[in-house]
Amino acid sequence: MQNPVHNVNLARLVELAQTLVAVPSVTNHEHEIADWAYEQFKAIGLTGVQRLPVEDSGDTVVGWTDGPAPGPTLMLNFHLDTFPVCDGWNTDPFTPHLEDGRLYGLGSHDMKGGGACVLAAVEAIVSSDIELDGRLIVSATTDEENWSRGAHALIKSGLLDGCQYCLIPEPSFPAMLTIGARGRHVFHLTFGGQASHAAYDEGINAVVNAAQVVANLEGLDLGFNEQFGIGGSQCVILGIHK
Repeated sequence: MQNPVHNVNLARLVELAQTLVAVPSVTNHEHEIADWAYEQFKAIGLTGVQRLPVEDSGDTVVGWTDGPAPGPTLMLNFHLDTFPVCDGWNTDPFTPHLEDGRLYGLGSHDMKGGGACVLAAVEAIVSSDIELDGRLIVSATTDEENWSRGAHALIKSGLLDGCQYCLIPEPSFPAMLTIGARGRHVFHLTFGGQASHAAYDEGINAVVNAAQVVANLEGLDLGFNEQFGIGGSQCVILGIHK
């Protein structure tokens, strides 16, 4: 039995990050990377590996490893999707590029680098033959950058029953753990309008009404948790139905 930390290899971390970056996985197009994650979870020695379907997106993938003795359940989680490619790239976003000790590629920061850390850590634990007390769950969720339906599918599956802790390697300040247990509420608001000729003030402009609601949302007091030093946040996402 070895100390798992001694089995963590920087070259392997970079390799995993490059592999993840090279698989395009913009939100709602995570099918290919979900296939890769499913096979990778099995390859690194996880048991119970399964896919949880997510409508209009790739599947969430989950697996675990159990120790011989009772103990707590901890989950390591990362998301598979990225935002779309934006303007300003000097390199191909889907071709990992190393320069001055930095890895460039779409999602390398948020959060395929974090996903590589999770996978390398699990590989190190399994290869060390260390016997954990309790269960270690590993999950890769989809649709995180949109509605987090992959996380909802994981919760609804019941596989997290009894899970007491979760570490998510989202971008944060170096060498710092950020408490992110603030929960989430999602509201779908639909604004209807009434068509009218532009020369007459007889219609209902749904865009104007929606803009008024958004402006009022900006003034809401979302509260602040003094114990953990975190406050609430909000994000308005626009969807136009034709």
